[in-house]
Amino acid sequence: MYAGDEHGLILGRILRALKEQHRTDTELERALDLRPKSVSNWRRGISHAYMGLLPEIAVFLGVPLSALEGTHEYAFLPPELPADEKALLLRYREARCLPPKKRQALLEALDRIMTLFLAER
Repeated sequence: MYAGDEHGLILGRILRALKEQHRTDTELERALDLRPKSVSNWRRGISHAYMGLLPEIAVFLGVPLSALEGTHEYAFLPPELPADEKALLLRYREARCLPPKKRQALLEALDRIMTLFLAER
């Protein structure tokens, strides 16, 4: 899911919103009249059907469509930042939907990488 593709990022936003709202996959499936295990299939990468349902998912979650598509996220970034720095900051924000232990491991690994990289300059 977090292989860097846009589908994975969008799904991550959907799943994060579900978790933050304490809602279940089943609730989403029922609200959108989906077959059972549809969201499970999305999670496992078997289906990307959610891409065609983004407006309905946004309504269910009570969020703007741009929140799922990620188009609003650039608003918090200073316009003078280079594209690679913007991309890195957005990836960092996406890590919020990881389980706490995985997120901590990721942040520690990034810190080590940056320390090593800067030491070589």
